[in-house]
Amino acid sequence: MSQSRITPLSLGGLAAMLTIASMCGRARADEDERAACATTAEQAQELRAAHKLTEARNKFIDCSRPSCPNVVSQDCTRWLSEITAVMPSVVISATDPAGHSVAGVRVSLDGVKVLDGLNGEALAVDPGAHQLRFEADGMRPVEQQLIFKEGETNRSIALRLVAQQPPKPFTKPAAASQGPRFKAALPYALAGVGAVALGSFAYFGIKGKSEANDLADTCGATKTCSESQVDPVRRHLLIADVSLSISLVSLGVATWMFISQHSAKSKDATVVQVGTTPGAGFIKVNLAF
Repeated sequence: MSQSRITPLSLGGLAAMLTIASMCGRARADEDERAACATTAEQAQELRAAHKLTEARNKFIDCSRPSCPNVVSQDCTRWLSEITAVMPSVVISATDPAGHSVAGVRVSLDGVKVLDGLNGEALAVDPGAHQLRFEADGMRPVEQQLIFKEGETNRSIALRLVAQQPPKPFTKPAAASQGPRFKAALPYALAGVGAVALGSFAYFGIKGKSEANDLADTCGATKTCSESQVDPVRRHLLIADVSLSISLVSLGVATWMFISQHSAKSKDATVVQVGTTPGAGFIKVNLAF
């Protein structure tokens, strides 16, 4: 049985094949790299034409790297220099109410946070109108609408921050107190109510008493009075009783208020309790001060 052997010639052929394959792989990688660089350069030019200078600058930085073809790298380096010369930029500084510099200011550009703090370096922005918002702990947020022009570099923005006021504690509104004029007029009003009620008591009391006497001389003697004859008499006497109660309460409270307004000693609240027991010709009134 014969054994196969790898001859030096076959080993050399294998090495040559590996070398060629490696060279082909590097060639394909270089080709992909050149294509990527060219594409990046084209995209950068489109962004530059659209005045999106920030994105265009990043693309120019990418296509100017040494690994790109020399012609692409040189063009991108030149275009990067040109765009940097006209790109707007802003330098932001801030002070607190005492005039001390504040570094911990968060900066948002058109709703996107671009800085976590201030370090004195210029911030590149695209030309056009932008909304900037500045926030710092314990300070009121500041918003500014600014327009940047091409070639406007290192524009200075100096912020004077204002301390944020703590929320005011909720306090229940005090009940509206009666004015002095109302307090002064109230006793007179009560006295008037008492006088009217006293007149009502006199009228219905006399009328009811007269009607009761008439019934007593007629049907009362024979005990033949009907309910329709007795009810009006009862109603008139009841109205007289209630009127007398209202009169006594109103005049009593009015008298007390007149006295208390002219007395410095009466400072405690007074409770008025009224109890009325109406009856034919009989009234019971309880006043507690």
